[in-house]
Amino acid sequence: MKVLLKGPNETCSFLLKYIQEQIPSAIKELYLFTDCCGGQNRNHVMISLCQALVDTGKFEKNYHRFPVRSHSFLPNDRSFGTVKKILRKRDRYYHPMEICEIICSANENFTVSTLETDDILDFTTGGQETCEAIIQVLKDYIKLPQTNEEWEEVAKGFEIRWNAPHILGAIDGKHVEINKPPGSGSYYYNYKKQFSIVLMAIVNANYEFIMVDVGTNGRVSDGGVLQNTKFGQKLRNNDLNIPRPAVVNNSTRSLPPICFCRR
Repeated sequence: MKVLLKGPNETCSFLLKYIQEQIPSAIKELYLFTDCCGGQNRNHVMISLCQALVDTGKFEKNYHRFPVRSHSFLPNDRSFGTVKKILRKRDRYYHPMEICEIICSANENFTVSTLETDDILDFTTGGQETCEAIIQVLKDYIKLPQTNEEWEEVAKGFEIRWNAPHILGAIDGKHVEINKPPGSGSYYYNYKKQFSIVLMAIVNANYEFIMVDVGTNGRVSDGGVLQNTKFGQKLRNNDLNIPRPAVVNNSTRSLPPICFCRR
């Protein structure tokens, strides 16, 4: 049974749900105004969520304002006080929707959004559940180009910003250190004398991710990591719809566009 509290997991889950359902994709700047409660708003979990929203391209900038120290009284706190007064008038409630109706009646600007217990994500463990939740919610913001035209747009970005024609992405990998899994031997042991899994990513000219793969055991070489990704498999099978070689601007040379580089 999952016990719900008033901690960073609940706060971040509510915020993520609101962003997912209420904020249009055209909005690129997020402004948050909260009190300084360390157990809910001012902590590394909230910072990590805000950073992830930028890294995945959901927002370009996040602004988190703390009007005063400690617990503050923002405009919504007055409405919360009204809700509490109404709730105290009855000794019991038979259905959660009764409370939802009271909340809505306290302020005409209130909108109640219901969440199931499974909607409360665990942002604090850094484990598989958190990774899967982030992928599920933000998957639409990291997209590998699917057509010839979309790849050409990526290449155009590199040529305009970096004067590098026919570049379809900058690729690199990082070792993420882990504790040695029981019975794994040297399977995860890398050249840095650490146990790790590999995070490999491709970005466009604006440093925005277009492909992310994580999980290959750290013992594998860079080439082997690329081959293990779905991207690498599609590349070998010629399933990426990559444009054909073309003449570079201000030159007579024809270059293939698949010029991925490490930065």
